[in-house]
Amino acid sequence: MIGKRLVAFLIDLILVSLFGAVFQICIRYIGYVAGLALVSIVFAVFFCRDIFTGRSLGRRICGLSVVDADSFHPVSEFRALVRNLFIVVWPIELVVLFLKKRRLGDIVTHTDVVEGNIIRRVTWVGILLFMAVWAILFVMLYIVYQNPLIRLLYQ
Repeated sequence: MIGKRLVAFLIDLILVSLFGAVFQICIRYIGYVAGLALVSIVFAVFFCRDIFTGRSLGRRICGLSVVDADSFHPVSEFRALVRNLFIVVWPIELVVLFLKKRRLGDIVTHTDVVEGNIIRRVTWVGILLFMAVWAILFVMLYIVYQNPLIRLLYQ
């Protein structure tokens, strides 16, 4: 199962990286603020990849689903988001995954990844949560990119 999980994660990471590279190039051609908006969308998609149906594209391809560890029902949108935020500390996540067979995000949010097609319907909560994450990331990136040294890299 760990192998399938890693393959699913790599598929998600490759797709997001490709979009991120394209959007990063766009910063030079479509303008600073529009480029930051696109880059923040890429990060939002990565952090929110499970909130709409409980399955990212990589998990769909590998036949995996994120579920509540007790009831095996799809996790709520908020728990899926919190679970994915732990990817920021990916070295710790990787160690915990190999030791405990679950990610740190799974342990904290009490979720698990199982084989099967357990799908949640897309809800307004998920859409609003994605928009909120995108807005927060956009503001954070805008503040970071206001640093004169970082702006030099993109001029």
